[in-house]
Amino acid sequence: MIRLIAIDIDGTLVNDYGHIPEENLKAIQWAQSQGVQIVICTGRPYQSARTIIEQLPIQSNDVMINFNGGQIRNAQSGQLLYDYPLSYDDVQRWIVEGERLALPVNLIDNEWVYEPLKYPDGYPSWYTTKVTTAPVTTLDYEKILPDHQFNKVVIATDEAHLARQLKQLDPQLARDYQIIQGYPFQIEIILKGINKGSALQVLSKDLNIPQTAMMGIGDQLNDVPMFESCGVRIAMENAVPAVKEMSTWVTTNNNASGVAHAIYRYIKK
Repeated sequence: MIRLIAIDIDGTLVNDYGHIPEENLKAIQWAQSQGVQIVICTGRPYQSARTIIEQLPIQSNDVMINFNGGQIRNAQSGQLLYDYPLSYDDVQRWIVEGERLALPVNLIDNEWVYEPLKYPDGYPSWYTTKVTTAPVTTLDYEKILPDHQFNKVVIATDEAHLARQLKQLDPQLARDYQIIQGYPFQIEIILKGINKGSALQVLSKDLNIPQTAMMGIGDQLNDVPMFESCGVRIAMENAVPAVKEMSTWVTTNNNASGVAHAIYRYIKK
């Protein structure tokens, strides 16, 4: 029996216009009435995800996962329950590597998406212009304070350029950090061993819900660890092939209330 449903936001819960279909809202409410806990599980910062959370019938004990597992919060109050930030030294290593490989580096904390004074020539960030809905500000990367903690580093740019440069990435960085490629044009960097799946493992212990009683719904590569921690794995019709291949079932796409169809298939009946 499913006791917890972990739901990704972009490409899953919301449609291509960033809105939650009414059918998804009704299905989530139905699942809650059946005693199922809903956990929003996203790469977004809390501030960016809050506009989505506020549309849901969230209960006082509900939790959410942000930064691809880098934070776990109370979904209603925003209270920080678990936090796995990057240190000053972590961030500096990626700033230096970004300069070496001509890759645009964005730093993200709880409040802002930061961009440098200047991006590599010809390769501005796609994250600030095409992806994030979080507020963006400029930061002189040479003046970052040692006690400033960031939750993730994001590199998003021309897909072909990113693919070429990643082949030249310092292999030690790949060993030391969790590199999540949610889209072909974007990678996110967080602490090693931290991902959506590791966060669900924490919740499994805290909530006394076995992972076999968890259902995950997602569409992108950053949802793979979530699937690995769930007994039932639902891929959206618009999901990338790797996600579909490891799924229990493929639902309809995010514009056709795929989340609702999945909930009714595994909870209502």
